[in-house]
Amino acid sequence: MGIAADKREWEELGALDPLWAIAGSKQRRYGRWDLDAFFASGQREIDGVMRRLEELGVPAAHDAVLDFGCGVGRVTRALRAHFGSVLGVDISASMLARARELNAAVPSLEFQLNDATDLRSVGDRRFDLVYTRIVLQHVAGRDVARGYVEEFLRLLAPGGVAVFQLPVHIPRRHRVMPVRRLYVAGRALRVSPDFLYHRLRLHPIRMQWVPEAEVQEWVRRAGGRVLHVATKTSSTGVRHATFHAVRS
Repeated sequence: MGIAADKREWEELGALDPLWAIAGSKQRRYGRWDLDAFFASGQREIDGVMRRLEELGVPAAHDAVLDFGCGVGRVTRALRAHFGSVLGVDISASMLARARELNAAVPSLEFQLNDATDLRSVGDRRFDLVYTRIVLQHVAGRDVARGYVEEFLRLLAPGGVAVFQLPVHIPRRHRVMPVRRLYVAGRALRVSPDFLYHRLRLHPIRMQWVPEAEVQEWVRRAGGRVLHVATKTSSTGVRHATFHAVRS
């Protein structure tokens, strides 16, 4: 399953239940996110990110930021309070259409489709911060994730920083992903996404992990350096790591 399948699945999620697909929990599924609470969660997340960046002494400037895998703009909006301009990119046109609708009143926000395994669509732009969370774990394989990490570093302005999250361990019992497998099988049989999601309670979201040492090597080979790694283990035993990386 490649990036074309990823795009199709996220277009379906963007139509089915976009807020839950971005920030999922059992209590919020099936359209039960309150919009104010949804965006407030993004604000809290970015407040924490900025505190950590201040401790690390980066970035050198606050002119431009790239929000990779922006969805409907949950954190894109919050980033605008700290940077002059914000570009959100996403693989899903349906997500981006909702992002533009929900954030129409926020100045200096731009949303752009990127359905490639690189970020050439961004052009020669440079960013003081490249930020992504709960995105790389869902892309089609480690090679795709590694390619995006290389692109994050390439797009940094002098003194800039890339902040990206990945699970670095998933317990074996969670690696089979039966819910996703059944959804994919149903779509192959031309069962509608709405039936699979709402009636059978299936979804296509994948979860991958990469050992921390391997991610560190990705950064090194891309000409970067990891400043800091913050780890957290969820109640399901998944260990997440947030990497703060700069160009060497």
